Amino acid sequence: MGVQGLQTYLREHRRKLAEQIELRQQPDIVARFVVDAWSFIYYIQLNGGLPWVYGGEYPRFGDLVASTIHAWLDVGVELHFVFDGPYPPLKFTTVIDRLTKSVVTPSQLFFRTSIVSRSQPRFLHENHILPPLSFDACVTVLDSLDSDRVHVYFADEEGDPFAVELAGRIGGYVVGADSDFVVLNHDGYRGSVPLDEMVWFSATQGRVPEDENNDGFQQVTKSKAKKGASSRSTSGSAIPPAEQEDLILSFSVYTPSRLAAEIQLPLSLLPLLGALLGNDYTKQTGRLVPQKLFFDHNSTPTQRIKRVSEIIQSILSSAQKQKSTKPLNSVIELIELTVNALLSHRPTAYATGEIDQLVDKIVESTLKYAIPVTETDFAPTEVCQLHPPDACKLLPLLSRKVTTEMARETLILGGDSLTDKEVLRARCLSAYRSGNLSPRLLDTLATSTFWPRLFLENPDVESTAVTFGRHLRQWSYAILDNALGLPEEQPPESPEASSQDVDSEDELVDVISDSEAEFEASSPSPTSPTSPISPMSEEETGRMPIDSLNGALQQINIPARHADTTELRRVSVLEHVRRGTRIAPESVSVPLLQEILPPLLSYLPEELKDTPLLLLEPDLRLTVFLRILESDKPIVRALPPQYLLLSLALRWVLQTLGQRATVSDSRERQKERWTRMELRCFLATFLDEDSNSSDEETESDAKPPPPELVNRHVHLVAQFSSAIEAVRLLAQTLQLNDRVPSPVLDFSGVRCHQYLTRAEPLPDDERLEKLFRATSNGLEESFGEELHRKKGKKQAGNGTSPKTGQKGKHNGGLFAFLGDANVEI
Repeated sequence: MGVQGLQTYLREHRRKLAEQIELRQQPDIVARFVVDAWSFIYYIQLNGGLPWVYGGEYPRFGDLVASTIHAWLDVGVELHFVFDGPYPPLKFTTVIDRLTKSVVTPSQLFFRTSIVSRSQPRFLHENHILPPLSFDACVTVLDSLDSDRVHVYFADEEGDPFAVELAGRIGGYVVGADSDFVVLNHDGYRGSVPLDEMVWFSATQGRVPEDENNDGFQQVTKSKAKKGASSRSTSGSAIPPAEQEDLILSFSVYTPSRLAAEIQLPLSLLPLLGALLGNDYTKQTGRLVPQKLFFDHNSTPTQRIKRVSEIIQSILSSAQKQKSTKPLNSVIELIELTVNALLSHRPTAYATGEIDQLVDKIVESTLKYAIPVTETDFAPTEVCQLHPPDACKLLPLLSRKVTTEMARETLILGGDSLTDKEVLRARCLSAYRSGNLSPRLLDTLATSTFWPRLFLENPDVESTAVTFGRHLRQWSYAILDNALGLPEEQPPESPEASSQDVDSEDELVDVISDSEAEFEASSPSPTSPTSPISPMSEEETGRMPIDSLNGALQQINIPARHADTTELRRVSVLEHVRRGTRIAPESVSVPLLQEILPPLLSYLPEELKDTPLLLLEPDLRLTVFLRILESDKPIVRALPPQYLLLSLALRWVLQTLGQRATVSDSRERQKERWTRMELRCFLATFLDEDSNSSDEETESDAKPPPPELVNRHVHLVAQFSSAIEAVRLLAQTLQLNDRVPSPVLDFSGVRCHQYLTRAEPLPDDERLEKLFRATSNGLEESFGEELHRKKGKKQAGNGTSPKTGQKGKHNGGLFAFLGDANVEI
């Protein structure tokens, strides 16, 4: 994450580059932290001692998020959390690579490894996968905090430049894990604070607490060090120690100015340094990988940084000496000279076109670090907290319907009143800024792509994101397209135009170059994930009326699309899902809402049938929501709001698997259906309110062993996670967040697996039976036969044959004996 090798360089030169700051408990605001929210989520999940493999421990995760925030507030910190917006096309290759390495590969290893080996802490630590509902859980916790010193932002695009610009505006630090924060800069920005260099300690405690992860070893210190350590008790991480008072927070600060001074480069050229070393935007496949061409494979991060800085220094020095004869005219020229100098050690000759491609790639990556200059007296608005409306990157994505309809009205009626379209835009913009519209849904508006949350699942079957999510996502796409307008595919270019663009670099090729041929063969018309709005001339650009309800939007210039609707409509979304053991794009057509919605609106009065769906009353939208899910039943409607999303997601799983089994009589389709007991286990997981207190009691006596990792149970959790994500996104699209709140903070994967493996009995709770009746109503034929576990044998589906799964019986000889051994090489 961030600039390649820069994090290592900063740690190796910490004494020169870092400044140590300590904050003590106090009521006044003494510092402002702009927190990279995704770095924060990853840090808590990785360092909070939370078992991930069971699907997520969201109650404990929520507690750690809240306790860390409260501890920061206690030492006088004002908090500003920043979440990333839609992915930019330049980052697609990096996102695909990360998904492959962090989800697909660990999943494959898990299902190909013996039960004994994959249950070991070392295996689970090395193959950690982020629980898929962590984002929803974190947003829910932040939304529940009642503090005027905690603020949440959802960026227009990438969160890193947004965070640094915000920190510059408020005079704060950026807290995160990316080394990009030492390259980015803005007036007033006070520097980057790495999460892993935060430490809590207490001067009132005289004993250093024993580390729970020290494998039984006790730290030994010299007498001098012991004397100093006796006055402090430390947590060793950014997560505060439990049940301690008078805590002090110590953290390191790295500033761009110190880094620039250390490597002797102008501060303004740090973004170029980051692009040349490699960042999230330079990753690509094929022959022209910049970092593989610029540096020797065995070179260290320090050597690479030193080499780049020396080359830039040499070019600048030479240009200064020859200012009158050979001046350096632009940054582009500097980049060209630097790229050629970095390639000089390579014996391979490169064509001019190849070098131009490298230069263009470095230029694009450098520009991603650019932070626009905004008026210092600009006041934040509901449209954008940092930029005026005409400079906000997000607003054009939500304005396609407004601009298109305005052009049509101007041509046909000569009017400019588009109240419905403006209200829809304002509502969706407000929902996104407040965290009620997922950034992943914004991807469909920005680049016609979608990136579902992936988790541990069986690599030998279809991805759960496709099985349980695609149909519901198509509804979400259709609703967004109807309300805001998704990017339309460009018609095929003429042969003359295509021949002229043969040598031009296409961002789509960068993203899926490894699988493009196969994808085009299986998908007739993939959507190009490029920027949907292209620059237009002043004649093509029209003034548009902006929402007048809240006064936040001002009149701005936004390009209007062609108003002719007689052309063939081509709208699709490119979903990046797991296909086998890799991430592959699949083109999904977006249906017209007016073609699929009418059968669900028979209950509407005639005068409301022409009203835009998102402008209907919440009760009417809730009916559409339930009918899409085929669950518009009185018993479902009667559920308390906190259980509605849970029941609907599980009903959707049952319906989907039941329909698959009906269509196909294959044994596999019959076996994949859920049993009644499995449904009860998932429902019971959300009812155990005293789980936290009971866990504390068992820890003091005897901690129960972790539940067995059965393949079927692991995949059931993946199915549930995909279903609840898809249903949640549909609820957000229909703006039903208040009616259908997220129950994720009640889900404990460990508790669910304990119920599934019979390690814990189901609670005797009347609510469980009520929930079961509502969830299974009308779906009695969708259940499969109950599975019975036989004594002395592993459950079928746990990935191990009975012979190798029985310890003490080795009918298969020596190899069967080795099958039970836990041998690490």
